[in-house]
Amino acid sequence: MASKKKQKALITPQGPNYFMLLLIGVVLLQSFLLISNASKKESPKEEKPLKTTSALPLEEKNNSQVKLALSPSGISLRKGEAASVDLVLTPKKPLRLDGADIVLSYDPDLFLVSEISTPRLFSLVTQKRTDEKSGRVYLTFLEEKEGGLLLSKEAKLLSLRIKGKATGEGEISIINGDKGTTLIGSGNSQKLTFDKGNTKVVVY
Repeated sequence: MASKKKQKALITPQGPNYFMLLLIGVVLLQSFLLISNASKKESPKEEKPLKTTSALPLEEKNNSQVKLALSPSGISLRKGEAASVDLVLTPKKPLRLDGADIVLSYDPDLFLVSEISTPRLFSLVTQKRTDEKSGRVYLTFLEEKEGGLLLSKEAKLLSLRIKGKATGEGEISIINGDKGTTLIGSGNSQKLTFDKGNTKVVVY
């Protein structure tokens, strides 16, 4: 009878094992809560990949003396968003130019050309206009300096500011031929052969 009373006393608030049992219970409860919270943690959200546009290949010509390319060669923008595209001339060896006629085409239903800017490279820019109906950009550069404009490294001829109008895919292209883009060499008015690079435009 005395031993039963002694065992009962051990688990009462006054018993020596009461606080030990209470401490063990608290530790077990905390461990359970930590495990539960860890299992409920959400896995990190995957970041959506950036929208990219495949570049258009460079169109190379035999015995070309210069590369004329739009940069970047691939661009994507939202409807209503604006972006810039540059026309860059890169000589394969130093050369001189008396002038250049630049004709570019674009899809006017897909995007508009809101601005054309030209750095101070040639002496004169005698024509700079956009035909929105046909989707054409026209520029004429002339060099007044005797001996022409010396080019020995990459030079930017112009920058276009475009703005998306409708979703779809299109291009900004360099038009060559008799009524297209021509680069005039200094001295003999020779038309220079050039590689050309266009820009693919995606509006989404």
